[in-house]
Amino acid sequence: MPNVSSSGIDADLLKQIVTATASADPAGFVYVSQTQGQPMLANNPPLIVVNTDLIDPNDPTKCAARATEAAVPYLAAKATGAEAGSTVSAQNDKYSEPTGEMKTVTRAVRDPATKKAKVGADGKKETETVQLPVKKYLRKFTIRPVEGGKNYGAWQAPADGALIARII
Repeated sequence: MPNVSSSGIDADLLKQIVTATASADPAGFVYVSQTQGQPMLANNPPLIVVNTDLIDPNDPTKCAARATEAAVPYLAAKATGAEAGSTVSAQNDKYSEPTGEMKTVTRAVRDPATKKAKVGADGKKETETVQLPVKKYLRKFTIRPVEGGKNYGAWQAPADGALIARII
C-alpha cells in the first residue's frame, strides 16, 4: 500500500524519484501518471518536474519525472512527523515520573473520532482548560533534522532525514 499523505503525495514514489534524480545515470528519472504526479506538482514549491516528451514505452499514460530541490526537505520534514513524534512522546512519557504538582493548561478540544481540533461556529478552534501533572524527566528525547553528508559531532549523517536524540 502506498504511503500517501492527506495532500495526495505518495512519499514512497517521491523517494524513488529523488533517488533516481540524484543518481549519476543520465536517465535519472521515474515514470509517473498524471494522478501520481499532480499532487507533487501542486505542492508549493513543486516537488517534481515532468517531461511530457518522455513517455513510458510500457505505459503511455506515464511521463518522466525528476525531483526538484524542494523534494528532499519535504521528505525530511515528513520523517520528523507523526510517526517519529509519537515514538519520542512515548519514550519521554515512559522515562518520566510525576512530581506531585499540577499545572493548568489551555489546549484545543479534539474530536474523538478524527483526533483533529474541533472548530466552533465562529471558525475558531474550541479550547478547554485542564489540570495536568507536572513530570520530572529521567531521560528526555527529541527529534532533529539532519542533512546527508553533514557532520554532527563525530557522526556523519548517511542521508537526509531525522535523528532521534537523547538530550538528558
